[in-house]
Amino acid sequence: MVLDEVDFPRGGVLTEKTPKIVPKAGDVEASEGASKKKKKLEKKKHVKSDFEKIYGIEDPEGGEKSTYKGVWNRILTAECLTAGVLGLGAVRDVYQHYLVLETASNCRVKVPAAQVSKQFSANPAPLQEIFTIGQMLAFKITKPLEGKKYPEATLSPAAVNSHLTPNFVVNGLVLNGVVTSIEEKGALVDLGFSEGASGFLANSDMASDHPAAALKVGQPLLLRVHKHTGKTSRVIKVTGHTETENLDEDVIPKLSLNRLMPGTILYAEPEQAIPNKGSYVNLGNNVRGFIHMNHLPPRLRFDLQKFANPIRCVVLACQQNAPLLILSAHPDVIATSRSEKRTTFENIDVGDIVKCVVASVDKKENVIFKLFSSADPSKISPVTAFATKSKLEQGPKGKELYKIGSEHDCRVVDYRFVDRVLLVSNTKDIMKRKIMSVQTAEAGTFVKGKIRSIHSNGLQIALEGGIVGFVPALHTADRPVTQLAKAFEVGQDIECRVLFVHHERNNLFLTAKQALVKSKYTIINDYDDVEEGAVATGVVSTITPKGGVVVVFYDRVSAFIHKSVADRILKLKVGMPITVTVAKVDAEAERMLVSPLEEYLSPDPVKEEQEAKADKKKAKTLNRKPPKPFDVCTVKVTGYWHLGNQESSVVFAGLEMPDGSLGRIHASELNPEIYGASRKPIADFLEANQGKSVVVKVVIVAKVKEIKTETMNEAGGLIGTIHRIAECTMIPSKVAEPLKRHRLIQFEPHFPNNSIVTAYVDGLAEADNTIRVSIHPKQHGILHLGTRVDDETPEDINFENGEVLTVRVIGTNRAHKGKSMLDLSMNLDQFSARDDEIKLRKKRKNRKSTALPSVTPAKKIKIEELVDEPANLTEDPGFDFNDSQFTPLSMANVSRIGDEGEEVKMEEDDVKDEVKAEDADSEIEDVEMTEQEQEVATEKRLLRKESDLLQADHQPTSVEEFDRLVAGNPNSSELWIRFITYFLEQKDVTRARAAAERALKLIHFREESELFNVWTAYLNMEVMYGTPETIKKTFERAIQNTDSLKMHKQMVKIYKSLDKTEEVDELFESMLKRFRHQDLDVWVFYGQHLMESERPEKARELMQRALKALQPKSHVPIMSRFAQMEYKFGDSERGKTQFEAILNTYPKRTDVWSVYLDMVIKHAKGDAEPRKLFGRVTSCKKLPTSKVRMFFQKWLLFEEVRGDAETLEKVREQAVDYVNVMKRELGDADL
Repeated sequence: MVLDEVDFPRGGVLTEKTPKIVPKAGDVEASEGASKKKKKLEKKKHVKSDFEKIYGIEDPEGGEKSTYKGVWNRILTAECLTAGVLGLGAVRDVYQHYLVLETASNCRVKVPAAQVSKQFSANPAPLQEIFTIGQMLAFKITKPLEGKKYPEATLSPAAVNSHLTPNFVVNGLVLNGVVTSIEEKGALVDLGFSEGASGFLANSDMASDHPAAALKVGQPLLLRVHKHTGKTSRVIKVTGHTETENLDEDVIPKLSLNRLMPGTILYAEPEQAIPNKGSYVNLGNNVRGFIHMNHLPPRLRFDLQKFANPIRCVVLACQQNAPLLILSAHPDVIATSRSEKRTTFENIDVGDIVKCVVASVDKKENVIFKLFSSADPSKISPVTAFATKSKLEQGPKGKELYKIGSEHDCRVVDYRFVDRVLLVSNTKDIMKRKIMSVQTAEAGTFVKGKIRSIHSNGLQIALEGGIVGFVPALHTADRPVTQLAKAFEVGQDIECRVLFVHHERNNLFLTAKQALVKSKYTIINDYDDVEEGAVATGVVSTITPKGGVVVVFYDRVSAFIHKSVADRILKLKVGMPITVTVAKVDAEAERMLVSPLEEYLSPDPVKEEQEAKADKKKAKTLNRKPPKPFDVCTVKVTGYWHLGNQESSVVFAGLEMPDGSLGRIHASELNPEIYGASRKPIADFLEANQGKSVVVKVVIVAKVKEIKTETMNEAGGLIGTIHRIAECTMIPSKVAEPLKRHRLIQFEPHFPNNSIVTAYVDGLAEADNTIRVSIHPKQHGILHLGTRVDDETPEDINFENGEVLTVRVIGTNRAHKGKSMLDLSMNLDQFSARDDEIKLRKKRKNRKSTALPSVTPAKKIKIEELVDEPANLTEDPGFDFNDSQFTPLSMANVSRIGDEGEEVKMEEDDVKDEVKAEDADSEIEDVEMTEQEQEVATEKRLLRKESDLLQADHQPTSVEEFDRLVAGNPNSSELWIRFITYFLEQKDVTRARAAAERALKLIHFREESELFNVWTAYLNMEVMYGTPETIKKTFERAIQNTDSLKMHKQMVKIYKSLDKTEEVDELFESMLKRFRHQDLDVWVFYGQHLMESERPEKARELMQRALKALQPKSHVPIMSRFAQMEYKFGDSERGKTQFEAILNTYPKRTDVWSVYLDMVIKHAKGDAEPRKLFGRVTSCKKLPTSKVRMFFQKWLLFEEVRGDAETLEKVREQAVDYVNVMKRELGDADL
């Protein structure tokens, strides 16, 4: 009898194949009489027993002994997974509402979320946070195979362990358990026993895949009974390291099939090998099983004769009171607690091309390949490869092409976790295929497919290799499609590009927009690979409320178009494709600024506006309309400004406006880019532009009075004529300003004391040793030249009319012909002695200005007076509202009643008395002071007091001084806090509180930061001098009137600065109640406080509370922050464990990798550990190329600081090797 294996190694049934006998022609008649007897014998021969009918196991023939009758030797199939079957499976896929487990022979079962455990149903969480790909779990079939659906199973210990009792439990037995609560030293586990016994998993016994920090209530785990004494106990100790020990040897003599559980590990002694199939083994007490060759270690798989000694094996499937028993002796499967043993295949991923060596070929010409280890090519890899005949390229040689030992390049198309097999193919179609799986699809790749189904929200596309993608409705066409069913048909061919991959849900999203599919521009799918100036096609995804546009490219890379450009985009809509040019990119911040091509834009509105303005100017010229403020005009430069017969001014240039009226431009309003470095700007401007046309903007239209000396009125006064003059500017920013706001283009209205300004010489005084200067058209000043007090001789004047000077404002003279004239000084140092002399010469009297002779002796310059219209007053230069020019003393005297002269006199008398008192105490001989000397002393004293009050570090010495300061600047929290401190230094807490309350009333409510500072000072004061009642009352008021969260954090700082640990704890607990879902920093700061106060266990408990309270998206950041705290304040090994747990679940989180590296570099004892971690991250296949490059750069910097030339060169070689591998893979993909 010939045994034929069906579809090895996918699974199948061993069927009996009877050879056909072709009778000879002469024997046909001779056999007619015996044919009936033959048929009866054959029927009797093929009658199966009840055992064979139920389990499908035939009686062995030939060399097999009768002792193996009933031993399960078939390959596991989905049909064998009937209700009640127990199995061990690896998590293959995790979806939103269910997960898929893979067991032997690629059989897969579905576990709905409701079948995870009752504790999980009571405390639901995303399945992606509970399960890890490759994790091993025991399951029990609840619903057998129906059609194409997977059999359904449960993970609940109550079902999986339902046949067990606590008395049945022995050391080494593997069970499913569910976490019911997390304690300080471990976790309580529900083992499903009805008698109430539960398990305890200590922190030290937890597997690396599931550390204490990552455990959740309701999470199922595969556990081994550990250190069980055999006595009846309500607590059974278990461990997550399931593979470290076998089933207890004391149980082996009494072993039976019903005492085996999935995941249990025990020794298997070989008995009889079946060529090309496997070997029968004895597990003890004559309990026999069969290990298929696919489940043997690599060294035995292809040479069963070497299988002579007992080896460890694990139970993959069994059933109570039935012969079903599937075993595996593969070391990667026996390591049940280490998920990476299933998920990694010698660093080979789907889509990789590997060199395969033919190991065997079955009768259906399916080929089993063996691979060699990448680390040591002389050793056989623990992973094998398998290809069916249909997946192999067939040549003219036929079977000879795949002789045993021949080598072939094949591409990996899939893998099996439990069988440790790679499914490969070398057909031309698959070798050229660009996408082999959803997870390995690269955004922007061009693909072809067929429409599989049409939905209201998009199209489902069937791609090569059974991959299914989805085209959202927005991406089905360049223009919106309202009825997809009418625009597309099922089975229609369609061209697409990969839009992005949702790795967590294993979903592939495509775009069918022809503008993207047919685009020949750059494919943008990573910020790091984008270059400025690159042209790419994207899709408008958002139009912001402010008018900006967000453009999305492949792999959800986005860019921004500024509103000024977006306003010009024609027919702008969400979903429209648009081709743009990259203007600026910031890869670290993941930001990009782009600009559309001109074909998408309407004509430039700025140019249109300028043309419209030019037309308006022409119209105005024809209509002879006078210029108005904000008009942009083309004017003619006439020369130096003059009015009538008056002499020319050297600080103004005359202009002829479009309507023929007069205009002028001051030296300060010329283009600073051209005339900023000029010594005499107006002269240079006229030299270049006199008689030519220039573009200016009208700032104001003022009225200037022309005095006619030859004409007198009846009263004997001179008669003047009023002219409307357009004051203009050529400063580019003012000319281009689109808003008609006077404050945006006006002349500077305020000049505080001690400010540095630019002035233009406009004339000299005859007797007062001063120069008349002009700052801008509406502001003039008097520049005082330095002299000695006792010498009235003027210094030599070396200035020229129109020259630029840099001066300092020292005061305001409002008595100069009724105008506001600035007092200026050439000394740029603040509070100099020369200023005292200048102010002394003024003597606080109103003096009439002398005539201002010209610098040139033969000429005199007369300054025109600006006469403002009372009805249309644009500016009022007669009074300066800038309070910075007043001293605190003058601000305090504003409310006094009396004559101004009397105030000054009284002030001077007080200063005189002080000066006399000081002189009386000195050792200098008392000399009677002259009136002039007294005025000098008085002036110096006043200046000294003003200077002291204005100094930032000046500390007032009286309440009156503080009152003056806060009256001048009531919104300054700094002044108020100094005021409060003044009372506290005098131990007057009551008045300090009053000052704080006064500050809170007077500071404007919009000055939030100033109010916050005062509240902080108030709370500091109460904590130091108040009672618990006053502290509580003040704090409650503070959080009601400021940002509550910010004030809570500030209060924590106050308590911590005073070492009030209990108060800090209470405040943090209160903050958790209020802000636990709002701010992660509250959890982190509390944890850091506990760590710093040497309470690490409480900090770890806090992290568990945080994971329960926060949303899943916050779990990784909070675990990362607490892991950093472990490195800084706690146990670095715990920190390492937490980082490893995060990266096992989220290997693509480059931010976590980066922080982990920083912690290891900073806290590791040597350089070996950082180098090992660098090696891991740079060899991680799940990270994109751009991120790996970043880590290589970081590694190089590390070696430059900590390594030597040899280690640095080694890293560079590894980086070059990585780049070459990537280039080769990209080159192969393009074939």
